[in-house]
Amino acid sequence: MLKMIALMRRRPDLSHSQFVDYYESQHAPLAHSLFEFERYERNFIVPATLTGGAGERVPPFPYDVVTELYFRDRDHLEAMGREIANTDKGVLLTRDEERFLDRTSITAFLVDCRQTAT
Repeated sequence: MLKMIALMRRRPDLSHSQFVDYYESQHAPLAHSLFEFERYERNFIVPATLTGGAGERVPPFPYDVVTELYFRDRDHLEAMGREIANTDKGVLLTRDEERFLDRTSITAFLVDCRQTAT
């Protein structure tokens, strides 16, 4: 299985709770209706002040969500990429992202997942 991780920030005019609400009630259902994923997870960053082991302040994470998209294989991922680039589905997705995301903040990458049995 292949996983894409996307790090994203909310639009500056939205509060954290407005961002989470829109993502969960509008965008996630839209994305799920347009595309097929093996799994689609949203990990919303909890606003908090953290300290390290020596008591130093840990800088806040510069994103509001870590989204994980799972694909059967690379062909599945590339097929979705073609749909986004070449169909109205991509236009719908982008227009919706503009409603709640700072699209210039999107950082995405692929990871090869490994697990240790417990």
